Amino acid sequence: MTVMAGESNVDVVTKNKKNKTLQYYYVMYVYVQYVLGNSGIKIISEFSKEHNIAFATTLGNRGDVGPFNTNLPLVYQKVFLNAGSCYNTDTGIFTAPVKGVYFFSLSGHNKTSKPMALRLFKNGEPMIGVYNHPLTDAGIRYESLSNSITLMLEKGDQVFVHLLANTWVFDNTDNLTLFTGHLVFPL
Repeated sequence: MTVMAGESNVDVVTKNKKNKTLQYYYVMYVYVQYVLGNSGIKIISEFSKEHNIAFATTLGNRGDVGPFNTNLPLVYQKVFLNAGSCYNTDTGIFTAPVKGVYFFSLSGHNKTSKPMALRLFKNGEPMIGVYNHPLTDAGIRYESLSNSITLMLEKGDQVFVHLLANTWVFDNTDNLTLFTGHLVFPL
């Protein structure tokens, strides 16, 4: 919302009648300020901070990761964004701070001469995965795969990615293997 010289917030909202969201938030702002005074503005600000949840991570310049003889959690150590600090860089686990609808995506990259299998879990239950199987023909190609899902989470629910047993994944400075997520809306 931009207020021009000589305009009030009411003028701006009136000119933007098509923008129902702007009108709604302005009415809420005025109401909260009327009912609660300046302390109400602080409440709105804190509510907004609590719901700014998003993260974007990659394995970083690690080269081949795997294979291991068991499923292992992937810890994405290069963090582009961790708004709300809900992604733990020590464990690779995202913990929902509020009940809501969240969107997650994962991608993996590897050589087709090696199998790759990543699986996203919610509280230990498999949700989605990305897989490729090694090619038997001569020559090596590189493949990138991705998948995404929208989930309803309760406060405290955990989402993480595993590299499945006897598979590989690859990453370098191009940031090819990602795990991202964000709160779509709170419930």
